[in-house]
Amino acid sequence: MLLNTPSKKLLLLIVIGFFLSIIISIILILAHPLYSIQSIQFPINEHNTKVSMDIGFNGKSSLEKIADNSTSGFKCTIQEDDLESSCQLEIWILGNKKIGFDLNKFQYLKLFANFNSPTDKDFLRIGFKHFEPSVESNNIELQYKYNLVELNPSELTKPIIVDLKRLIVPNWWLAKVRDSNVTREVDLTNIHYIEIATGLHASPGEYLLNVSLLELSRETISKQKLYEYLITFWAVSIIIFFIVTSMYLQFQIRKKLSNKKTLEEINESLSIRSEKLTIINQTDEMTSVLNRNGMEEKLKECLSNKWFPISIAMVDIDFFKKVNDVYGHQKGDIVLIALGKILNDFIKYNESVSRFGGEEFLIIIPKSNTHEINNRLEDLRKTIERHDMALSHSITVSIGVATCNNIVEFQSVIEQADITLYEAKNSGRNCVKFFDSDYKK
Repeated sequence: MLLNTPSKKLLLLIVIGFFLSIIISIILILAHPLYSIQSIQFPINEHNTKVSMDIGFNGKSSLEKIADNSTSGFKCTIQEDDLESSCQLEIWILGNKKIGFDLNKFQYLKLFANFNSPTDKDFLRIGFKHFEPSVESNNIELQYKYNLVELNPSELTKPIIVDLKRLIVPNWWLAKVRDSNVTREVDLTNIHYIEIATGLHASPGEYLLNVSLLELSRETISKQKLYEYLITFWAVSIIIFFIVTSMYLQFQIRKKLSNKKTLEEINESLSIRSEKLTIINQTDEMTSVLNRNGMEEKLKECLSNKWFPISIAMVDIDFFKKVNDVYGHQKGDIVLIALGKILNDFIKYNESVSRFGGEEFLIIIPKSNTHEINNRLEDLRKTIERHDMALSHSITVSIGVATCNNIVEFQSVIEQADITLYEAKNSGRNCVKFFDSDYKK
C-alpha cells in the first residue's frame, strides 16, 4: 500500500529533520566546553585570609603575611632545626562560620598563585576544611576534617589545577580525632576554608606564596552523558524513520512477516522440545540432579572456558547399604531424593551436581578457593547430618575433594577425588578430606 500525499510530505519533513539533527548533534559535541562548565570563584584579599605556622616552631623560623585588596600570601623562613615546621595560608570562603559551602559536586580546583621554594623538591599541600560538629573535642581545630592533596613540584603550574578526586583524609588527623563517628571518607559538604601550606619535611630556606583567585568548576553535563542522550535520541529517531519508510513496503513485507512468524513459532517449538529432551537426557530421573551425560557436558563447559582451578567433590552416603537392608529400597530412594534436593540447593552459579552412581554424587566447583570450599562442604556435611530423613538415626556423608589447575591435571582429578573419598571412609566417615599426593590407596 503506497503512502498518500500528506504521508509523503511527512516523510520528506522527517528526512529534512534527520539531516538537521546531524548538524545540531555535531554542533553540540564541538561546543560542549562552552556550555557544560559551571564554575564558582573566590577572590582573595587580606580580609578573608590569615597565615599561621605550626609543628616544631621554636622561634627561629619566621612567618609574615603579605596581602592587599586583591591578593594574599606569606613570606616564610624555615630554619635548619625547624624542618618539621609548615607555613599555612587559610582562605575563608564564607562569611557565616556555621554553615559552609557544599563542594561535593565540583570536580576541579584552579588556583591562581605563585609559589617559590628554596629547592625544586618542595611540595605544596592544599586542604579543604570540612566542619565536623559531631566531633566531641574542646579543640576547635579537631572539628575541621582534613580533605587533603599534596602536589609535587612538577604539578605547580600556572594556574595550579587539582582534580578533587585525589583528595584523601590523612591518617594523622584520624589518629588525633579518635572518634568512631568520623570516617576516612572525603567530605566536602560543609567547607569553611581552604588551606594552602608548605609540605611536610620542608627544606630550610625562604618560601613565598601569593594567591589571587580560587576557582572551582564542574561539568553540568559530561561528554559521556551528552553521548548517551544523543545515542538515545538517534535510536528513537531511527526507529521512527524506519517505521514511516516501512509503510511504503507494508503490503510486500506482510507475507514475509507472517511466514517469518510461523517459522519462528516452529523453531521455538522445536527449540523447546530440544531443550526438554536435553534436560531429560542429562538429568537423573530419581534425584533431579544431573546424570553422567549432564556431568560430562558441565565438565566440557568448565574446560572450554578454562574456569581453573576446578575442584571435584565426591559425596558418598555412609552405610547406605544398611539403610536399604534395614528399611527397604523404597526408604533408600527417599534418602537419595532428599540428598539430591540438598545438593541442588547447595550449588551456586556455574557449579553443578550429578549422580555419579548408586549413592555417590559429584559436585563440580569451578574457579574454586580451597579455604572457601572446605567451609562450604563442612556446612553441607552438617546440613545433611541434621536433615530429618524419617529414620531412627541421622544420615551422614563422606566427601573427597581434588582440584586441578590445568587440562593436564584434569585427566586424573576424578580418580583423585575417588581416592580421597576412600580416605575419608577409612578415617571414620562423616568428614571432608582433600587430596594429598602422598596418600596411598
